Amino acid sequence: MMKYTGTRLIACDLDHTLLNESGLLDRKQEETLRRLRNQGILIVIASGRPLYSIQRIIPDGLYDYAVCDNGAHVYDAGNKTDLYRTLLSNEDKQILLHQMKRRHVLLAASNDSKFIYYCQREDKRLFDLYQNTRRLAGRLIGRDPYLYDIIPQPEETLSYPCAKFCFASVPFALRSLAASLDPARFSPAFVSSTWLEIMPADTDKGSGIQKVLEKEHIDAKEAACIGDGENDIAMTRVCGRSAAMAHGMSRMKKASDEIVTDSNLWLERFLHN
Repeated sequence: MMKYTGTRLIACDLDHTLLNESGLLDRKQEETLRRLRNQGILIVIASGRPLYSIQRIIPDGLYDYAVCDNGAHVYDAGNKTDLYRTLLSNEDKQILLHQMKRRHVLLAASNDSKFIYYCQREDKRLFDLYQNTRRLAGRLIGRDPYLYDIIPQPEETLSYPCAKFCFASVPFALRSLAASLDPARFSPAFVSSTWLEIMPADTDKGSGIQKVLEKEHIDAKEAACIGDGENDIAMTRVCGRSAAMAHGMSRMKKASDEIVTDSNLWLERFLHN
């Protein structure tokens, strides 16, 4: 197996990349991350998940930084402090709520402690099915990484501090919504073809990783990343080496240096012994 050298930081996406099909971290992944850190390589968890969800899944001591909410929150795990935070303004939210009402989409908003869900009346059956599936999955794996509230009116999101809005619908509706947004105000990112996340402008996983690189005085050529969604493309722009999961979205695969089927085997290439 070819070994990679000269790397000081590795950024890893979670869902469908580092985590298994049950949404958990395998023991072999834990051991690889531990060995990489012992070797002196910084591990950055880069996820669309909020911090509390990452902390419920990834044990302490396996990562140095967390880029959460697609870059809206950067957390220094060693010092247990925030390196960076940004939120959607109420004016931002009102613009997005207007877009939601024009389209047939589900809405979720992410804040410090939970997800806030709202769906239009005609989507209620779909939403109930989604929630029941999540509850069943949580019981099967022993924990549900997402806490959530259901709100009766979308305007209630104005009373919550939110790092991002998430929309679920058919691909065409979401592509249309993303194209309608002002890039000077919003930064959209597709986690999958049916799930769109919208953060404040100039906010993405790449901008979050860049803040870590600057703090640690690490050059881009000394950084590597791996992911599967379009929201991971921004990482490839600030990391000298990049990999995409074979099952990932086509745009991410095109943006990456290589395509892999096993994230752990890829990570093991950075181990020197």
